[in-house]
Order: sequence, then structure tokens, then C-alpha cells
Amino acid sequence: MCRPLFVACLLLLPCGLAAAAEALLPQGSAYQTPDAWRQPVAPVRIADHTWAIGTASITALLVKTDAGAIAAIKRATGAQVLNSAESAVLMANGGSNDIHFGDDILYPPVQTDRVLHDGEVVVLGTMRLTAHFIPGHTPGSTIMVVSSGTARALLLGDVVHCPVELLDEEWAGMGDVDPELAKRTRNAMARELEGTDVPVAAAHFPGLQFGKLLVANGKRQWVIE
Repeated sequence: MCRPLFVACLLLLPCGLAAAAEALLPQGSAYQTPDAWRQPVAPVRIADHTWAIGTASITALLVKTDAGAIAAIKRATGAQVLNSAESAVLMANGGSNDIHFGDDILYPPVQTDRVLHDGEVVVLGTMRLTAHFIPGHTPGSTIMVVSSGTARALLLGDVVHCPVELLDEEWAGMGDVDPELAKRTRNAMARELEGTDVPVAAAHFPGLQFGKLLVANGKRQWVIE
């Protein structure tokens, strides 16, 4: 699990500028939060395997499986489902015979409207999404390069689960079908990304926040956008 790191910086005034009776550091006070942040509310089911949870002023979506809500979303909105060939088969089978989980995690079957090939481009208005197959994590692992004009960003799906995997080339996840291939793929991608100023996000990153892989003092740094 990835947790943000916080660094506290203290500014100490020269002794001659502060009265002897005064405290060098400000006195601490209790951290205050709005009451609505702590007011519980009942979960609301909004789709198959999907609930809105949280408090009166904080809401999060709880999805029981990665693909559990897609059938309901497609039915409710008429949206098209695009997939790699491998993922199309798995989703049509409702998650059965999964290479990781077998039949342990099932969901309503979903038919794919368009099977994507490596390098294929999906156009949405002025936005272009280019699919790239990334081997190692699962047979159908795919990332998307999102571009509009000269701007570009990367959506890594679940090829990378935590930013530390882009920082430490020896880091290995536990859910990869081919761990060594997955590691080589991630490392090659990190080397291509470092110092490029391209925003990157992935489905499992904390807060689904975009960040950039920059280099400082010879080391990679993950910087939140």
C-alpha cells in the first residue's frame, strides 16, 4: 500500500530576535474537521457491485471487482466497451476462468463492442487515445496514451499499481502473471518516461492523481500534479 510522505519544516528565529519568555515554536492546537466529515451515512448501491460510501460530506465509490459495474454502466448509458482480445473473452465470460482468480470473482457478462489492436487509435472529439499492449501483468494488459494537440498523458491501467514501482527497478508486485516480464516492461517504461514532464496516472494510484516522473540528483522522483 502506498502512503504519502509528509515532511515538516521548522523555522527557528535567532535567539536575539525573540524574547526569552516567548516559546520558540507555536503552541499546538487540536486539528479541527467539519462535523459533516464525521457524520455517517448509509451506503447507496448505484450499480451492480458498486456502492457510494462515506460520510455526509465525503463520498467514495466502492467497486467490488475491477469489471463488476461495467455491464450496468453500459446498460444505463449505452456506452460502448472497448477491449483487448484477451480482456474481451474474460469479460464475456463474466470473469470465469480468470488466470489469477479462477471462478472466485464473477460479475455480469459484458460484450465488447470493439476489439482494440496494439497501436490502434480511438478518437473522441479532439482527443486521441492510442492503445499499447504491455505484457507481463495479465495477458490483456494495455496502457493508453491520451493526446490532444501537443499535450500528452499516460493512463497505465493496472500495469503499475504504485508509483514506487516506477522509482525502484527491483520492486516487484504480487499479482503479475509473468513477474520478470512485468518488471522488465515497467522498467523500460519508467526509463522512457523519466524527465519527460508527461503526466501519468494508474487505476490503483492513491487518489487516482496524476504525477510526473522527474529526475533530481540522479534519482527518480514522483511529483504529484
